[in-house]
This record gives sequence, structure tokens and C-alpha cells, in this order.
Amino acid sequence: MKSLMWCWTTLFAGLSVAVSADEEPFSFVVMSDIHAFTPLSFTPFDNSATVWIEGERILKNIKNNYGGGEFVVMPGDSSSYGSYSNAKIASKLGGNLPHYDAIYQAGVNCHSSTKALFNSAGFDALLPTVGDHELGGNEGFGVAKTQKLSTVPAYRQAYVDGFFRDGQQSGPYLFNTPVAGAPARPVGTMFEGSSFAYRFRNV
Repeated sequence: MKSLMWCWTTLFAGLSVAVSADEEPFSFVVMSDIHAFTPLSFTPFDNSATVWIEGERILKNIKNNYGGGEFVVMPGDSSSYGSYSNAKIASKLGGNLPHYDAIYQAGVNCHSSTKALFNSAGFDALLPTVGDHELGGNEGFGVAKTQKLSTVPAYRQAYVDGFFRDGQQSGPYLFNTPVAGAPARPVGTMFEGSSFAYRFRNV
């Protein structure tokens, strides 16, 4: 039952939108606070893992019964590192990496695998935003303030490279198409990797 927990704690909404009388309506899915995909940090792209099998089954059920094939909006907390110390993360990755590097690798593993899992269920466009749990937070900041806060940049960069690049780490950024003549990303700011504008049809 634990493997299904994310299904019950997720805020799920399937929205159908008619942009104008001349256009066909389309649908998309909003899913927040899933908190489920952290195990993929340590078993990336493993389609035999319970989290992958159950996740794919649930996502396919959502797609088949509610639609949402155009894109998925995922506003934060797809995974959660609050209960993991830096040392525990490094240990689960073999114990050979410095904490900062281990956190980065765990995050890239998790987020790129999450993207692949959604793709395998038929959702090609995934639009996530970073939450405190992906940055090591919630109870994590209270329990181990110094060590956790010092590694927030690693958590953040892993989120960018795992979710927003084509492939892992070194691939091209996925969201570069200008919107209404304006750049899609605030290049030159600290948010250039994690913030973007995305346009679908007229929305």
C-alpha cells in the first residue's frame, strides 16, 4: 500500500480548455505534491522498480480515463529529500562521492528518470516547478540546517539538469522558444535554469 501513497496525497486536476470557437479544445493535467519519485535517485531508469511500475500504471490510468495528453503541469515536490541526510544520500550512491557531488548525482538521477517515467506513460511534455522538498527541505532544514543549506545549489542544479535538458546534464535546454518576442528564460539571472515560459497554441 505504501507504494500507492503518492496517488492519494496528490492534488490532481484534469482541465479541458477551449481557446476560441474556432479551435479544438485541448486538455492538460495538473499534479502537485507527489513526493514519490525519490527512490529513482538511487535506481535511475529502472523500470522494474516498484515506484516505476506503480507510477506508470497510475499515470496511464489518468491518461486513459482523463486525457491530458498535451502537457502536464507539476508545481513542486515530485520528490522529497527532507528525511535524507547528506551522508545518507552519499552512502546510498556507494559512499565514494563527496556530499555535494552525491546530492547533485542523486537529483539528476531522480529528475531525469521522473521525466522518462512520464514519457513512458504517454505524457511527452512535462512542466515542473521546483519545490522545497526537491531542495532538501521541509524537516531537512530544521534537522540539519548547516549541511543542508550549503548543498541547496547542488539540489537546484540537479533539478535544472535533470528536468530541463534534453537527455542528462549536458543536453540542450528544452524551453528556449521565445514567447511573444520575449525570451523564454531570464538568462543572466539566478533563475535562468529553473524558470521559463511555455506557450501552447494561444495559451
